[in-house]
Amino acid sequence: FIWLAESHPELISNLPPSCTFYNQFGSEIHYCHKGNLAQLIRRHSGFVPWMPRTYDAQTELHLFAADYLRRQREIEVEGKVEESNLWIVKPTTMARSMDMVVTSSLPLLLRNAETGPKIISKYIHNPLTYKKRKFDLRLVAVSRGLASPNCEVFLYDKIFPRFALEDYSLDNFDCYEKHWTVMNYTNGERMIKMMSEEFVVKIDEEYGPGTWDKCYANLKAMITETFEAIITDEVVKAKTEESLARVPKGSNAAFGTIIGIDRSEER
Repeated sequence: FIWLAESHPELISNLPPSCTFYNQFGSEIHYCHKGNLAQLIRRHSGFVPWMPRTYDAQTELHLFAADYLRRQREIEVEGKVEESNLWIVKPTTMARSMDMVVTSSLPLLLRNAETGPKIISKYIHNPLTYKKRKFDLRLVAVSRGLASPNCEVFLYDKIFPRFALEDYSLDNFDCYEKHWTVMNYTNGERMIKMMSEEFVVKIDEEYGPGTWDKCYANLKAMITETFEAIITDEVVKAKTEESLARVPKGSNAAFGTIIGIDRSEER
């Protein structure tokens, strides 16, 4: 097993093809990048209910502003009190919640969009919670035959829940312990640690029998639609085929995804 931190094509070319397998491909930039993934899904299916409205801050700022103003008008003029105009600004390639901002202030959103390659996404303001704590789920999927119409995707049946440290509420959006779920590992007294099987039982206990089955069915449908977009998109397909031409058959890819559940639709 070799882990490469830098590109070494001469090393790869000298490895015996019969025992060389890859788990990363050149097309991954199109679906492992936050902004590119949102655009990929939109090309395939338009705006889907399971993905919050997302705009590229560099190329789609005018579309975001129009969406924001439309929602604000619905709230102020039409009285849609159930609507929210909260958005989250995220760097396209950073992790661990770094440099993210949640706000309903249009000037602040526009200002933060200027500080690097970022996306602006509708904030899930009514998330499913556990004992009032916000949580997200890490799912793992493995694909085989990524460039083929017969692509197979295997979803690991264990999920990994991660919980915020404070009870969720629509305020104090700069409070990391309330609105984010990662990097909370050092506070053992307040941290909720739970395995997959226990989590499923606890969710059904709090929200009623069958709640998790409904959520999981929606998650599987979402993963399916995502991979359908990947294998049918012409740009991604061409790049994947070009990449796979240089690697042996049998190379697979594993992907991890972080998912939040909207309470209103349990989606």
